[in-house]
Amino acid sequence: MYKNRIIGLTFSMAILASACTGGSGDSTTDPNVPATSAQADSGVGNTGPINLDCNGGAFPNDPDFRQILCDVQNAELSVMVAKGTVDPTWGPRVSQAILKKATDRPTAVAELEAIIAEMNAAS
Repeated sequence: MYKNRIIGLTFSMAILASACTGGSGDSTTDPNVPATSAQADSGVGNTGPINLDCNGGAFPNDPDFRQILCDVQNAELSVMVAKGTVDPTWGPRVSQAILKKATDRPTAVAELEAIIAEMNAAS
């Protein structure tokens, strides 16, 4: 059971890392959007001891959504640092929220905020 949690956590961290780190700021969907290093702070998930910069290239036309994904990653890292209990459903729920963004952004954001709240409670 422990092995499955580690695999799920690793997978979800890999997905979130692509949104929050690295990348070129590629704006292929809108070539007029400049790559930026300072994103709007959503204020969600920033209460934990870990607060990494959100400089990834994911969602170039929606920096607020990218910031929420970074907040999810920061909250998850806070749980790990605090040796809190990791819920194995977080990874799949984050993935579903990312996919839902294309059709229902408000619901996707609400789900990510709920996950962040759960992670903060676990850390």
